[in-house]
Amino acid sequence: MAYSEERDIDDILDILGTGKWNIFIFILCGLSAFRMPPQMLSASYVVPAVNYTCAVSLAEVSSSFSSSAGLTGGITAEQETSANRYSDGRNLTRNASRSMVQEQCEYYDQQQQLRVPCERWVYSDSVFHTTITSAYDLVCGRSYLRSMYTSTYMFGAMIGSVCVGYMADWKGRKLPLALSLVGYAISPLAMSWIPALEVILLCRFLLGFFHPLLLTSFYTIALEVTQPKYRATVGVLTALPWAIGTIAWAGLGYLIRDWQWLILTATVPSFLFIPCIWLVDESPRWLVVHGHHDEALKIFKKAAKINRSELPSEAELLNIMEITQKNAAINDTARIEVTISAFKRRIKEMIVLFSTRALRLRTFTMWVLFFVASMVFYGLSLSAVSLSADPFIYMAVGGLMEVPAYTITVPIIDFWGRRLPTALSYFVCGVNILALTFIPTRYGWLIITLAMVGKLGISMAYQIVYMYILELLPTEVRLQGLGSCMVASRVGSILSPFITDFLGESYPWLPPTIFGMASLVAGTLTLILPETNKQHMPDTVAELEHNHIAISQEENLTEKKVTIDVPEMEEDITERPSKFKRIRNWRQQTGPPRKMSDSDIPLRRNPEFTAKEKEKQSKHPSAIDEEESSEAE
Repeated sequence: MAYSEERDIDDILDILGTGKWNIFIFILCGLSAFRMPPQMLSASYVVPAVNYTCAVSLAEVSSSFSSSAGLTGGITAEQETSANRYSDGRNLTRNASRSMVQEQCEYYDQQQQLRVPCERWVYSDSVFHTTITSAYDLVCGRSYLRSMYTSTYMFGAMIGSVCVGYMADWKGRKLPLALSLVGYAISPLAMSWIPALEVILLCRFLLGFFHPLLLTSFYTIALEVTQPKYRATVGVLTALPWAIGTIAWAGLGYLIRDWQWLILTATVPSFLFIPCIWLVDESPRWLVVHGHHDEALKIFKKAAKINRSELPSEAELLNIMEITQKNAAINDTARIEVTISAFKRRIKEMIVLFSTRALRLRTFTMWVLFFVASMVFYGLSLSAVSLSADPFIYMAVGGLMEVPAYTITVPIIDFWGRRLPTALSYFVCGVNILALTFIPTRYGWLIITLAMVGKLGISMAYQIVYMYILELLPTEVRLQGLGSCMVASRVGSILSPFITDFLGESYPWLPPTIFGMASLVAGTLTLILPETNKQHMPDTVAELEHNHIAISQEENLTEKKVTIDVPEMEEDITERPSKFKRIRNWRQQTGPPRKMSDSDIPLRRNPEFTAKEKEKQSKHPSAIDEEESSEAE
């Protein structure tokens, strides 16, 4: 097989085909996503909102109360009844009013005759035996630390998202992969055994930092070794393990009710993935682009042997690699210069995103869509305790709702386009979440149904916007726009636990209202975006602005054509008058011809016309009328 200069790495992948070598990487990538929900969504079972009451109040009710019970979190059946004075047995966050929360955080001192802050609490262990909430008293004035548990993870993920791009492009895909595999296993282990809340929050930040490094590295390697015709399928299938992992996390939380053993059990699979550092090859595409042709050649030969494919000659492969590297035009010096000036370049790229009216509109709208999608998605995922009597069923059904969201989205957007399905997904989510504020707490099945339909809608919207933004922005600023939208989504995920836990504890109706209204606003903003399905993707900002202006002018012209009120004219059925009649009518309107004096300036300078005028002036007016009448006849 002879190769021409048009050949590239994709042609080599087509020759290798999809065999055991590729499928092995796909499976590892999927399993990596499968084990992430237990760490990212652990707040639902590790720092939940549990029933509690002031230990001094219980001492007044039961003389058998011991101070150790208030510190460890175990209470008797009698104390459980007293604690449930502030709850109907489901959860405090949804049913307790602000005054009840205040009563749990203070007690009346009979000696001093005033209310003083409570310093010890007793916690219900009817659902969770031990939690970080009860172990570190994250209630009352310290309740915001429950939200910090999740927010520190999301903040670390935002920092990691910025670093992984530079690290993967500069040093390869395996470096961030190796760091994240080790860090994602050690961090939760330290969090479980070091008894300090500061260490727990630090480990949560590190877990969040390693999250995008691990997920992006595996995902990038998987796509870069996939045949072009299967990339869309692989992209969708690698998202399914996340949904399955969410369902498995619900089952694990149901079986293990102690937070330390729960985290340890969920961490065991992470240690099994450490050998992937040696089992997974570096991306051959990255090796070729950066000039490591010998290493790439070894990987291609290994893949061909495993897939039982026959590669072309070594000389032809090296020729393709050299052409690919030349087209990439990347060298070590240039990369170092880019790294040094990265901050300045980022500032300029952000300015470009607001350089034209069309680009400003699309950038701002996509920021809102990503922010709302992330805030609502994680807000609903973390509301297992506040929206359901059974947090384990809620988590399992929530993961089950994500399966159709990741599978049926592709055929829907291929048929209906991007804009309408995105807007409908936000509207469905917003309407169902807003309805939660009007449903009485005794209708638990209806609350779960509405929340799950909202989860389905926001999951579909989250899946579509990632594809939508790549088609909306021009190639010139596409990655910059995607990176800025990722930051906006992380900001939304950082705020979501404060909305669900911190605000929801005092105002149970506020989180559904915020999530529902935000979804409706996002759906409305989606309608102002253009449809991109089967449309040409712009390459430059100038091309985008030119297309935007052309579309605007066409729409304005169409509106004018529609709104102009054209009066109906009666059909003229009379015959057109003859030339003689037209002249006579004109004479009647203007009067007889005036005799020109010598001082008059003729209107035309044509010599022949001037001679005729002078001849007419010398004749009598009656003679002129007779001549004109004869000419008319």
